[in-house]
Amino acid sequence: MSQTNIAWSESRGVPGVPSPLYYNGRLYSFMNGGIVFCRVAKTGKLVYSGRLEVLGEYYSSPVAADHKVYIASAEGVVLCWMR
Repeated sequence: MSQTNIAWSESRGVPGVPSPLYYNGRLYSFMNGGIVFCRVAKTGKLVYSGRLEVLGEYYSSPVAADHKVYIASAEGVVLCWMR
């Protein structure tokens, strides 16, 4: 694939294990330690970055429903994240 086919790229906020989640035009990525990044999927513009309410190890991929994003920690805590 040539560079002309790449809309944007970013190395900050790339999770080691969980898959990023595309939902409602946004791309969500969660990293260990409870760090979340939310970007506009089309442009890569950072909308939000910060820590979740519960710190921990996050290996599961996030899921979404009803305008909410859910992520489960390795400790079994399921968080509902909205922004």
